[in-house]
Amino acid sequence: MKIAVCDDEKICCKCISALLEEYTDCYPELKISFSIYQHADDLVEGVKKNGGFDIYILDIMMPDTDGIELGVQLRQSGYDGKIIYLTAAEEYAIDSFKAQPFNYLLKPIQRNSLFEALDNAVNFIGEKDKKSIIVRTTDESKKIALENILYTELSGRKILYHLKNSDVIESITIRTSFIDAVPELLNDLRFAMCGKSMLINLNHITAVSGDCITFVNGINLYVTRKSAKEIRDIWYDSFIEKQKNNL
Repeated sequence: MKIAVCDDEKICCKCISALLEEYTDCYPELKISFSIYQHADDLVEGVKKNGGFDIYILDIMMPDTDGIELGVQLRQSGYDGKIIYLTAAEEYAIDSFKAQPFNYLLKPIQRNSLFEALDNAVNFIGEKDKKSIIVRTTDESKKIALENILYTELSGRKILYHLKNSDVIESITIRTSFIDAVPELLNDLRFAMCGKSMLINLNHITAVSGDCITFVNGINLYVTRKSAKEIRDIWYDSFIEKQKNNL
């Protein structure tokens, strides 16, 4: 489990570092490692060199590149680790929409609040990694983690699974309706219907504008304006509900 902290305040960095040391000692089985950054550019450079983190703890108010801009940069570069924002006020919740935050913590950081947020993030990551489906293709059967699916659509009589790494998995010809063929996705709150033959992973959307849905890896999906509006409304409501539960 890799955790990154980015805060321009040295005192806050020291406090979080000490708390993370304590948290690490509590859960040795997680094999936690963490890195502390005081500038957004340094974190971005670290990610480019060493890969992404599972959890990002980002201060919202930072000079030059603030936490919200940093979160958006990470998402646009395809990094989907859980973001926990540090803020002195709750007013930034809506502003951070595009960065898809997992939680918010009010400063000064309290031990119990941080540990609870980390527990929730760790549990969420563990659960999402467990959920997967088996897709039969013409050559083999493939196991696909639901978290790796951007969207899935019906094409002819086959289902196409579009993945975060830009791969597309094509199923064998189905003899049922699209809805009957993808029950696992329909029952997962991350996915929402778009029209009658497409399912979108809400967790991987970064923007919806006009007839275009943009995902974390920069892929644009063009749909009807009506469908885009429906997805935008569902996505927004889902985000607001998460913030109510987290704040």
